[in-house]
Amino acid sequence: MLLRFDSIFLLSQQADFRHLGDQFREETATVDYTALIIVSAIAVIVVIGLLFYQRFIVDDEDVACNDSKKLFSNLCQAHEIKTDNCRLLQKITRKLKMEHPALVFVDPSFIVQATQNSQFESSKTALESLGKQLFGRSIFLAEVEQY
Repeated sequence: MLLRFDSIFLLSQQADFRHLGDQFREETATVDYTALIIVSAIAVIVVIGLLFYQRFIVDDEDVACNDSKKLFSNLCQAHEIKTDNCRLLQKITRKLKMEHPALVFVDPSFIVQATQNSQFESSKTALESLGKQLFGRSIFLAEVEQY
């Protein structure tokens, strides 16, 4: 009996299908401004979110690879190099007039050249420890003769 009462109750709440097109007729047409404002606000939020994503998330990845200074600082962070040693590497790249400062992370010969330079005599021990940190072995034993 309960099911029949629920079915009758639901049937009594159905919309009259004869009046479905009334909102499209000229004399009874209305605009629901509340719904229009909500949809507009959602659209604005989505557009701002996409612009934020494009500006701050996607561009940072491209800049990290295309900007040599940003790439150098990212490599210093990735190798967990202290700030003083990072400045020392930057000083080496300026002294050797390197076009791409990040090459100091790839080629140990730049660090070896710096240790042989009289300008870096005071920081020779720091350069040796930095060379061991970056290249995992003492690059000053066998490679000094090569360069």
